[in-house]
Amino acid sequence: MNNPSDLEILAYTVAEACRVSGVGKTKLYELIQVGEIEARKLGCRTLVSASSLRAFLGSLPPVSKYAKVSGIRCAGNGRGQSLQSLGLGRDKDDGR
Repeated sequence: MNNPSDLEILAYTVAEACRVSGVGKTKLYELIQVGEIEARKLGCRTLVSASSLRAFLGSLPPVSKYAKVSGIRCAGNGRGQSLQSLGLGRDKDDGR
């Protein structure tokens, strides 16, 4: 018989998917709603496809060197500040 740790995980509950991926519950449900992540219903339970979750995370862009600065929100979300407005990004004509 196979060791339980050798078995491939096929699906996660929403709570498990959030824990293993680092994606929040609200964002995970949004991603499921728009079809970015595949999920199935089993009774009242939502099961998130492990392969779909891996594929989604693998499709995300790599982190830039500026993204590691704490406290900076993404400029594209409408609430954050741009790197240039914080003095962290380079302007094209700043001579550097």
